[in-house]
Amino acid sequence: MPNKQPHSSLDPQVLIRQVLNVMPARYESWPEAVRTLAYNLAAELFIIRNNPFINPQIVQKSVFARFNSEKGALSEKYCQTIAEGLERYWEEFAADQRFRGKVLQKLRK
Repeated sequence: MPNKQPHSSLDPQVLIRQVLNVMPARYESWPEAVRTLAYNLAAELFIIRNNPFINPQIVQKSVFARFNSEKGALSEKYCQTIAEGLERYWEEFAADQRFRGKVLQKLRK
């Protein structure tokens, strides 16, 4: 499968903490294959907040489709942690977008 995540100069531990809400020590204790998958998913989803030229829904669909295709290889513990982190990050982004829309609407009045 082609590598779809964007280049990121952020420290992987910082990215994982911001997107998945997983502390560095916990992330470092994960098996390498799980860390790689978690990092790739987090890096791809991270761009929705930092690149105004991409379509967030396309990124979200891509990330969740990849996660769903690979979650069968994860233990329940890793699967749940990654799923909850991705969902939380997406929901926070969506809430921020709704708030932004309300603010812009009020400013236009």
